[in-house]
Amino acid sequence: MKRKLSAILAVLCTSAASNSVLASVSKEAETAFSVVFISQISADGPRAQERARITETRIAATQHVLQRNPGIANRLRARGIQITNIVDQERAFDGSLILYVR
Repeated sequence: MKRKLSAILAVLCTSAASNSVLASVSKEAETAFSVVFISQISADGPRAQERARITETRIAATQHVLQRNPGIANRLRARGIQITNIVDQERAFDGSLILYVR
């Protein structure tokens, strides 16, 4: 537990962009989101760097915040997506959330 908490804190402290996304997700129950499946990202496409960004600490931090947001968690379940399969997130230009799923 202590190790997981340390990993989450490390991610939250080191990435300002991730901080703002995670903080806003934890406050917004009705955040619009889209889902991107990692398996559908080509190795040389515009989202190819997303695969390299995924680390265990990012996964843990993302899942932790999503589990604490019942609005998003319920909408994910309604779409048949388990939070344990979400590996990363980012904020789109329109303010919506992009969730990356394995």
